Amino acid sequence: MIKQKNKNILLVEDEAITALNEKQELENIGYNVTHVFNADEAIKLVLNQNSNFDIILMDIDLGGGLDGTQAAELILKNRDIPIIFLSSHIEEEIVKKTEKITSYGYVIKNSGIFILDASIKMAFKLFEAKTKEKQRAKELFESESKFRQIYENVNIGIIQLLLDFRILSANPAFCKMLGYTEEELIGKNIGDITHPGLVEENLQKQMLLAKGEIDSYEVEKMFIHKDGHTVYGILNASLIRDDDGIPKYLLGSVLDITMQVVTMNKLRESEQSFRDMFENHAAIKLLVDPDTGNILDANPSAARFYGWSREQLRKMKIQDINQLTPEEIKQELEKARTLKKIYFEFRHKLADNSIRDVAVFSSNFTSKGKNILLSIIHDITDQKKAEKELMQQLADKELLLKEIHHRVKNNIANVEALLNLQASSTNIQEVKDALEEAIVRVSSMRILYEKLLLSKDYEEISIKSYIENLIDSIFNVFVCKCHIIVEKKIVDFNIIAKKAIYVGIIVNELLTNVVKYAFKDRENGVVKIIIDKEENKITLIIKDNGVGIDYKRVSGFGLTIVKMLVEQLKGTFEIINDNGTTSIVKFLI
Repeated sequence: MIKQKNKNILLVEDEAITALNEKQELENIGYNVTHVFNADEAIKLVLNQNSNFDIILMDIDLGGGLDGTQAAELILKNRDIPIIFLSSHIEEEIVKKTEKITSYGYVIKNSGIFILDASIKMAFKLFEAKTKEKQRAKELFESESKFRQIYENVNIGIIQLLLDFRILSANPAFCKMLGYTEEELIGKNIGDITHPGLVEENLQKQMLLAKGEIDSYEVEKMFIHKDGHTVYGILNASLIRDDDGIPKYLLGSVLDITMQVVTMNKLRESEQSFRDMFENHAAIKLLVDPDTGNILDANPSAARFYGWSREQLRKMKIQDINQLTPEEIKQELEKARTLKKIYFEFRHKLADNSIRDVAVFSSNFTSKGKNILLSIIHDITDQKKAEKELMQQLADKELLLKEIHHRVKNNIANVEALLNLQASSTNIQEVKDALEEAIVRVSSMRILYEKLLLSKDYEEISIKSYIENLIDSIFNVFVCKCHIIVEKKIVDFNIIAKKAIYVGIIVNELLTNVVKYAFKDRENGVVKIIIDKEENKITLIIKDNGVGIDYKRVSGFGLTIVKMLVEQLKGTFEIINDNGTTSIVKFLI
């Protein structure tokens, strides 16, 4: 594989061990890699004026705060840089979402360094081509100085489009009309800011114009403002050709007529009487006398829903359809009449004697001196049924999740057993040591799943039970020539599973070093493991009275993992050598 020189990569990945592996693989083929854990750190680094990153590898799930897609959008608003999404998600909607943000690539995690390297190289080529295209387009437009003067100062919106309908430039009037800056508009397809209902209708004329079959057209157009509201305009679009008559680009002028259209719409709305709204609205509506409960009128939707004719409903009382007692109905009508309550949930009877759950929104108005209650009714029977089914599905999924945890625990136990068999079958001490370290790392995960199976919500576990079992497991794996007394002082509190596994790995790595190196040439020793909690501040201390561990001579892999996990916990890590070794980790939960 050809090594890449002087290419700087920003790797945004919240999983410490995954990030360490990816960083090493990329650096092995010559890239310079800077790693951060979350979106805030990435944005801060990239937008720094002195940053010199050539590409960003962005995970999507980044723990708390902004996710990878949100971080990418914020970065790209301020800096043009290729971003490749590096994620384990394969869902179609997530992949499509990233395509709308950047087009430089989407790589599935664990696809291999060859695929990742090829994707990075392709992103560089695409970025270079895109940069050259922008430069050529800019030079072309800037050469037209006379057009530029008119373009900048006219009150009519003007846009310049490439033949594939991507916006090449937009004058201040057009930007103000739609609420965007010119930088935000450049590169957008005109269809992206066109009202969805008109995209297909406009496309036919646009294609004729781009092909050179017509030279211009005029159309009433609806744009979508940046804040979501509709902007109405008259668009005059023209095809600009070069000296040989070949289509070069498209030029459009837009006259904003939003104020006139909105004014006319409001005028039409004001002319609609309450009766028209009552009669023609699809919602179920009743007019009720709040004093007597008489149904004064029902719209056609109400007649269809209840199964009685409008004439029949006008002769009925609300008591004839509501399943509450007359006294309860009287109380509810009083609440509606005095505006102490506007939303109700009732059970209503239909003409066929079936019962439906309904939500009722009530409001009062006065007509000819009489107080009238308008009730807008929504059938929520299916919603109620769906809620009940959802609760059952949640219960079923809880059982399924418990089964999944059980199977994962068993699979981890099988891996642990295989490693034990492998360790017992070799006489090479270096291999045996490596396998024993792997065994306790796997064991920490197995114990976690055992605790999750015993917990109620599968998200939090008792730190005391988990760490004490983990400590016992570590001492069962390693055979120590000296007698070690283990003193545990662990405060009991619940911690989320993700942080628990981080703490478990940290304890495993530090305690393994104590067992292997602290009591060399000693007959006995004492190890103290302390975990204390003060409000949301956690302190982990592992202290021995051994000879002192020289970490400069000990393999640095385990210590590297500890430092990265402490950083991921946003904590601090300190080692003190004084009458033994004391390791102190502090973090917040």
